This record gives sequence, C-alpha cells and structure tokens, in this order.
Amino acid sequence: MKDHEKSKDQLICELQALRQSSENRFKPLYNSNLIGISFWDANGAIVDANHAYLDMIGYSLEELHSGEISWKQMTPPEYAYLDEQCIEDIRNKGVCKPFEKEYIRKDGSHVPVIIGCSALHDGEISAITYLIDISEQKRIEEQLHRAMKMDALGKLVGGVVHDYNNTLGVIFGYAELLQIHLSDDPKLSSYCQEILRAGTRGANLNRKLLSYSCRERAKSTRVDINQVFGFGETKLHHWQQTVSSGQDLGFVTILAQ
Repeated sequence: MKDHEKSKDQLICELQALRQSSENRFKPLYNSNLIGISFWDANGAIVDANHAYLDMIGYSLEELHSGEISWKQMTPPEYAYLDEQCIEDIRNKGVCKPFEKEYIRKDGSHVPVIIGCSALHDGEISAITYLIDISEQKRIEEQLHRAMKMDALGKLVGGVVHDYNNTLGVIFGYAELLQIHLSDDPKLSSYCQEILRAGTRGANLNRKLLSYSCRERAKSTRVDINQVFGFGETKLHHWQQTVSSGQDLGFVTILAQ
C-alpha cells in the first residue's frame, strides 16, 4: 500500500516537473511579444494576454485584469461563423487551424489578424490563442490590387487613344484636302480651319490620356496590308488631282491576291 502511495506521489511530482518545464519553455515566447498570445474561457472572456495581444486590440493591462475584454464582443458579426467553427474544431480535435478574421479595437477601428487556437484543460481556462497582425500585408495587397486596376485601365486607355489617333488622321487628311479645294471660298475654307483646330484639340487631349496609359513595349500584330494601301490609294488619288495641274503624275498600286 505504501509502495502504491509512493508511486502515486512520484507520478504527481513528475507531472508537476514536466508542467513546470513546459511553462519555462513557453515563457520566453510569451514575453517576447513577437506574436499576440491570450488565454480565454468558454464564455469568451480573456483571462490573460501578453502585451503584443493587448497592443493589437487597444486595451490596457488594467482592463484585462478587470475582466472587461471578451473576444466575442470584439468580433464583428460577419466573422461569428468562423469563431463557431473554430470552437467546434477545438471541442472535437483540440486545435483550430489558423484563419483570417478581424477584431474591433477599443477605439472602434478594425484590425485584420490571423488567429489560431489550441485547447487547454487548466481550471477555468479553456484555450490558448495566438494572434498575428496582418494590417501591413493587407495594405500591400490593396496597393497591388489598385496597381493592377490602374494597369488594366491604362491598357484600355492606350488602345482607345491609338484608335482615336487613327480617326484623327483621317479627319486631318480630308479636312486639309477640302481646304485646298475650297481655297477660293473663304467662308467654307474657314469651316475647314475650324475642323483642323478641333482636331488639334482632340490630339492634345489624346496626348494627355496617353500619359495615364501604360508604357509598354511595342507589340507586333498582323494587319491586312491591302486595307492599309486601299485607304492610302484613295487619299493619294485626291492629292494627285489637287497637285498635278495638268502634269503627267500618277501612281500604280498592285495589291496581293
């Protein structure tokens, strides 16, 4: 009987020593404040936390000791289902896989975090939680998302600008031809001049739009050369009729089959 009691006492001592050893290994991490660490009970009350955790949520050590902090009250309603899933995992598996959520700080602002939990069986404490502030990561992600949107917008604007430039080229060309043909009619010639001025304003606007578009290296694309020369042939015929003045001036275009 005495041997049995001695063996039992020895087991208790060994367990206490093992617990003390585990606590001694854990304390440096807890006190380092590299991550937020807290202990909470089944009601959601935070019963202990390190300074890193308190800094993330904006509460003081005095408020912690007075029992004013509850992770349930700090959780926005849209994240409640994630907490429920976490508690279910702790109940069934003893651990909850890390997940993203937000906490409502004391000042009302939100802080995005990665949170993970593990079950504890120590009196009223039911779980330990680690917390990592990912505000900087979210800020960088938002900047990247905004940059990608601007890049897509720049590509769209760049394409529109180039197409508009082609249209302006046609307007300028035919307006100049009309101005030459209407040189004997000052009134109609002035109308052509207004068209050219409007085209110039459009070209200036195009250049401003182009400054916001992405500056990419030129890309080769296939074109129908017959269509290109077909348009050029029409313009050249007009120029030939305008400038030849009886001279033997002409050109020949041979399109591909």
